[in-house]
Amino acid sequence: MSADGHADPAAQVNYLAHLFLAGNEPGDIAGALLGDFVKGRIDETLPSGLRGGISLHRKIDVFTDAHPLTLVSRNRFSGDLRRYAGIIVDLAYDHFLATKWPSFCQMPLQDFTNRVYGVLLEQRSSFEGNALRVVERMVEQDWLGSYVSLKSVSGALAAISRRLTRPNPLGDCDDQLLDSYVGLEADFVDFFPDLMERASIIKRDRAHEAAHSGPWISRNEVTSYF
Repeated sequence: MSADGHADPAAQVNYLAHLFLAGNEPGDIAGALLGDFVKGRIDETLPSGLRGGISLHRKIDVFTDAHPLTLVSRNRFSGDLRRYAGIIVDLAYDHFLATKWPSFCQMPLQDFTNRVYGVLLEQRSSFEGNALRVVERMVEQDWLGSYVSLKSVSGALAAISRRLTRPNPLGDCDDQLLDSYVGLEADFVDFFPDLMERASIIKRDRAHEAAHSGPWISRNEVTSYF
């Protein structure tokens, strides 16, 4: 916690949607978080659940960035903020997911976050370095639950602003965020069902592929039967 008793947002980004869309498998949940830390080619030696979670994370990001409604949301910001609008929209959308949680999930938000925290701690061996520190701070400070508060979103944006190497306006975007709040909320309400459907298709296709693929039998194995 920070000195004023609020969760330290120094490393918070939009984790809530990724962890929600990951589903129930522990490896997928851990992979959904690792998607922010694993760059480049996914290591084939990783467990299949982790690989699937990382891949899903990336595909969700691609779908989100290309969706017309997220473009509408980004265009709600002007001036110097336009360049950083993607970051603001990501966090705003997680805020709306938290505030509208019962519309998307029967499990109460607190129960969901507690379950995810438990899984991430059980999967601790999958994380190292910055990723492990994020897991520990996320659990300790309840980052996922904090998205309900717009103040936490503002705090996270200010923390991101401080981490960026070049001067930027993210720490002073509250006025535009409030002015755009109703429009952003409407964008999210229309967008998120599309994202849920897309994530479901990706996971279904992956399960289908896994069910219809298996180790090839070598010629030597075939001839050994004779």
